Amino acid sequence: VGVDEERYREISSYSTGMRQRVKLAQAIVHDPEYLFLDEPTSGMDPGGKDKMLSLIENIGRAEKTVLICSHLLHEVERVSDYVLIIDRGRMLKSGDMADLLKGGEDLYKLEVRGEQDSIEDFLERIVEVCDLVNVNRLEGRAELTIRRVGSSGPVFALARDSGVQIRKYTPYKLTLEEAFIEAFEEEGSDGD
Repeated sequence: VGVDEERYREISSYSTGMRQRVKLAQAIVHDPEYLFLDEPTSGMDPGGKDKMLSLIENIGRAEKTVLICSHLLHEVERVSDYVLIIDRGRMLKSGDMADLLKGGEDLYKLEVRGEQDSIEDFLERIVEVCDLVNVNRLEGRAELTIRRVGSSGPVFALARDSGVQIRKYTPYKLTLEEAFIEAFEEEGSDGD
């Protein structure tokens, strides 16, 4: 776990990250089948977090089951392949990470650039060819989430006709935080 060179120092003199890694070493020394970690990166600096997350990934690759309780969902997203979303002891949602993060059928992130009038024209007319889910207007560009109906051809034709450039057109993928919020909204929970 990366603390062997410090083995002669008092643990009380270790940094938070080093102490967390010592705790991890204590937990895995007996080669458990299951490992339960509660906020494993709490209080750690970015470098320490990265080392800890790499260690957790390696443990998972060694065919161990690692259960992580954490509020730092971007970290969970990095190291997990299966997720349980639990509120007050009740499971709200579970599944493979890839399945939970699917943004839904035919959702796409789109970025267009151009003159502001051209962008506004495009935004007014986009609803003729697809469902506009979200839009963020910025200076000289707009970021959209759309639900495409059919092929992408009409979206590109509209961009050409409106005089805007499509700079990004990618399938939309949720973050774990968005999936978490969605699970709470579906269940009518407040998430506290």
